[in-house]
Amino acid sequence: MAQSRRDKSLKGKRAYRTAGGRPAWLIWLAAGLGLLLLGGGLWWASAGASGPPANFTPQAETPRLAVDRESIDLGQQPLGREVSAVFQVKDVGSQPLRILGNPTVELVEGC
Repeated sequence: MAQSRRDKSLKGKRAYRTAGGRPAWLIWLAAGLGLLLLGGGLWWASAGASGPPANFTPQAETPRLAVDRESIDLGQQPLGREVSAVFQVKDVGSQPLRILGNPTVELVEGC
């Protein structure tokens, strides 16, 4: 009887198959992917739970700056005219506030 080409190539090699006829490597691949998905799901679920709770207030003593207003509108001014404005700055924190260097002021042109 003539042997087929496939039979000759598998001669002397052992085919590892499960009782159901599936290759053993396929079972191991499926198990590995399942563990990978399970680990990724657990990592993703725990990442959302990190951080302080919503009602958490820090108890550390820190300086805090309060300003009486956030913007100052001086209206339209001709180019070259010097203008000035005054606003109140207060330390409302529990530690002394130190301003090091010159404070930065941003000038924004209106529409």
